[in-house]
Amino acid sequence: MGSVSVDIAARRVTCHGEDLHLTPIEFRLLVCSGQLILATALDCK
Repeated sequence: MGSVSVDIAARRVTCHGEDLHLTPIEFRLLVCSGQLILATALDCK
């Protein structure tokens, strides 16, 4: 995602080196969206 970094284990998101403060729901949506994109990309033929 370019300058966005997601540390799932630490539940930490940074953008351009700055911590982003997400609610638990926002964090789950971000992680689920990324996993869905990856799964969809890997499933393409």
